[in-house]
Amino acid sequence: RTLGIAGMAQKPTRLLSAHASAQDHAWVRWNMQWLDASGYTQAVQLLCGDDIAPYLQAAPRRGLSVACGAEDIVTTPQASEGLARQFELPFKLVDAAGHACYIEQPSQFAALISAQLTSTN
Repeated sequence: RTLGIAGMAQKPTRLLSAHASAQDHAWVRWNMQWLDASGYTQAVQLLCGDDIAPYLQAAPRRGLSVACGAEDIVTTPQASEGLARQFELPFKLVDAAGHACYIEQPSQFAALISAQLTSTN
């Protein structure tokens, strides 16, 4: 609320790892400037105020997996792996990447998505 969307877009991001390039940072900042403040606030409240466990408990396991950046500080590998273990889901790390792993490691991320879409887990 203090910074607003424009201010958030200019701050160093927690979404990328130390491996991220200047171009990766620029891409995240560019994307952040398009956020809708009320929608972003609602999304943060939803994500921070809910528990994914009941949804996963009710969901069919087939086709589900958990993945995150190996250096993600938002949804940490430890927490993500714990969730995967709790629900007996496959877990994958995207090497040398933070939360926005699809920006830092697009080929790795695309390979994970492709494997997920063609798997029979």
